[in-house]
Amino acid sequence: MKTKKWGWLCFALCYFGYMGVYISRNNLSIISPQLKEAGLATAAQLGLLTGLFSLGYAAGKLLCGPLGDRFNPKNIAALGVAVAGLSNLLIALCLWFFPCFPAVLALWIINSLGQSLVWGPLLRLISLNFSGGRAPFVTSMLVTTTATGGVAGILIASGAGRQDPALGFLAPGLITLLAALLLFCFFPGKTTGAGRAGKSGGMAAVFRQPEVRRMLLPAFAQGVIKDNVLNWASLYLAARFLMDLAQLPFFILLIPAVSFLGRMCYPLFYRLCGQDQARVSQLCFAGCLLLSAPLILGGFSRVPAVVLLVLLSTLGNVMNTSFLSIFPMSMEHTGQVSAIASVMDVVTYSGLGLSSAVFGALIDAFGLWGYQIMFAAFALFALLGLLLLQRAKRRSAG
Repeated sequence: MKTKKWGWLCFALCYFGYMGVYISRNNLSIISPQLKEAGLATAAQLGLLTGLFSLGYAAGKLLCGPLGDRFNPKNIAALGVAVAGLSNLLIALCLWFFPCFPAVLALWIINSLGQSLVWGPLLRLISLNFSGGRAPFVTSMLVTTTATGGVAGILIASGAGRQDPALGFLAPGLITLLAALLLFCFFPGKTTGAGRAGKSGGMAAVFRQPEVRRMLLPAFAQGVIKDNVLNWASLYLAARFLMDLAQLPFFILLIPAVSFLGRMCYPLFYRLCGQDQARVSQLCFAGCLLLSAPLILGGFSRVPAVVLLVLLSTLGNVMNTSFLSIFPMSMEHTGQVSAIASVMDVVTYSGLGLSSAVFGALIDAFGLWGYQIMFAAFALFALLGLLLLQRAKRRSAG
């Protein structure tokens, strides 16, 4: 460890900071049915919220990706977390005083732009403060924030927003602002180091690297699967099994909870696959293909449906660790960890954003059949990702 004395505090502040990001993102998944029931948004509009969030996130990554390599990564990350928290606070005020979907949509896009500033700089902080041998392990622990933050976001939003959906944005916003303040004020580790993007050609140099180009389409494919499972699970279960809104938080909570266990097991999967992140992703794509088949066919009760959704989301989160964390850290020698992580985020969230908007329109038009089409798309993209990674490995070996 490069920062032995304060390493645990460096990690804890990065961890809480990125938890805040997911608390202020996944709250929407549990508040969505209430927004729809209250007449504040249709299924198509909810799909638009998710879709434009993802596209805004991707655009922010493309524009701001190198900032974590060029400037103080602690300050950039703290700024992004603060913007995420503030946008949620403003959405709560909007719902209280002038409920208007376009205003909520604009603020949710601002949330996405703030969140796009965070992950790359946090990876840069990890690479600066932990040795090369420890950095991948620390990174694999840091990415469990997507699950712990998801669990926390669902618990906070379902508890605070039970009577008033605005509180499902207010409480996450306050917690996220606290995370930003702690990261900015108390991070004790190194924030500068060698190998900055300005010396390496910036984002253009990232796209010129063959290792990066081979990962772009597979990352897009996993983006279609990963967050769409959680984003649509509550609406799917409510529509498919006519579940009461009060029951949904318990079932939806299982998705990030089990995904957390999958994230925690990533170091084991990584070692069993010979420290080959592409092989981990191939196995996950194969699993997604198998799990999507029964969801396409239907004909089962709500418990098997929840189990299938939980496992599908878990595999999506495991391969997300490979694409957005382990792969960028393996490219530390380029001095562009933040920029490469940002590029991988761009293609991942482009996949999520475009597909989510399409899925929302299909569900609005075809009802339950729209969900079946979505699951068929999961299977198709899982097969595509599997084949693309196999081809990438052959080209790399050649």
